[in-house]
Amino acid sequence: MAVKSKEGFVAAFLNSKKVSPFLAALSSGVYPLFFYYSNNYTLIGSWEHMGIFFTLFIIAPLVIFWIASRIVKLVIFQKVEPVLLPFLNVFFFLSFLLMTEFSANRIIVMIVVFIAATVIAVFFKRFFKKWLVFQVLLACLGVITLVPKIINQINYSKEWLVQPDAIIDALFVETPNIYLIQPDGYVNFSELKEGYYNFNNVPFESFLEKQGFTSYPNFRSNYAATLATNSSLFAMKHHYYNKGASFSETIDARNVIISDNTVLSILKNNGYQTSFFSEHPYFFTSKPKLGYDKSNFTKEDVSIITTGMTLKRDVIADFKNDSMSNAKPTFTFIQIFNRNTLQGQITTQKELQVKGTYI
Repeated sequence: MAVKSKEGFVAAFLNSKKVSPFLAALSSGVYPLFFYYSNNYTLIGSWEHMGIFFTLFIIAPLVIFWIASRIVKLVIFQKVEPVLLPFLNVFFFLSFLLMTEFSANRIIVMIVVFIAATVIAVFFKRFFKKWLVFQVLLACLGVITLVPKIINQINYSKEWLVQPDAIIDALFVETPNIYLIQPDGYVNFSELKEGYYNFNNVPFESFLEKQGFTSYPNFRSNYAATLATNSSLFAMKHHYYNKGASFSETIDARNVIISDNTVLSILKNNGYQTSFFSEHPYFFTSKPKLGYDKSNFTKEDVSIITTGMTLKRDVIADFKNDSMSNAKPTFTFIQIFNRNTLQGQITTQKELQVKGTYI
């Protein structure tokens, strides 16, 4: 009986003469919203993101569709009434799905979407109700994909961050300035010389050696991605990929790295002033609270829809301009994504005029 009633409901909808603007608006935004959250949950997991995305994907279409459905009742617009809802639905649906793609050519993409929506609305409007049914089915599949991610987030435990001893209360005998320079994705020198690489990196190795850096051969991260590596590093604990929840976009990793972690706590307990400099605001996409005393990026610098890699700053210049103003011992984390930025430009200890320990 339940199956027949559902079939009857769908048949009744397909045989009806009108389509509710409310249904057309919801259908255009619900699946893209679920789809985007399912694929970018760790990027947009904050309440701020949730409010904005709900407004953008759900509230905005509802308002626009309602206003358009009223305006089209005017005599001068009645000719476009049959294609209005199909056009708006397809236009919003495709726009939402492509919102994060082709960012460099977004205007061109929107023009293509506009043309595609117009063609579909004009020539395929008789299939519009079937299209809405298809969108509802997609939304149901979106729920199936999204719910496990939400459950993982709800059940996320911070127990792995708890230290097994009193390391957080450690007091330093000496307090040298500490510089963690992280060339993201840069393979260890010993690995570059062999295997699939066979890369001659002698000029850069020689440069670092002359500047007083120490190279540790056969050193590597146990983790496969930036967030996984850094969250473990700064927490001073293994998270084991949150029991396999994710191997790249680790749950809550940005908050661990940028907001609060064992390393920052130990350093601040020992009177350190902490700074973070990066070429890209990759660690700020989820809008974490800044736990460092200084940074060349803040969460306000990143847009709501971003991978964190589009905005770029001269990390070396930002670091040099700030390094002379520190009266306290400093911990400086410098994250570099481009090897060309790193090679031949690392500031020497002489230029810094400070006693430093380099990691």
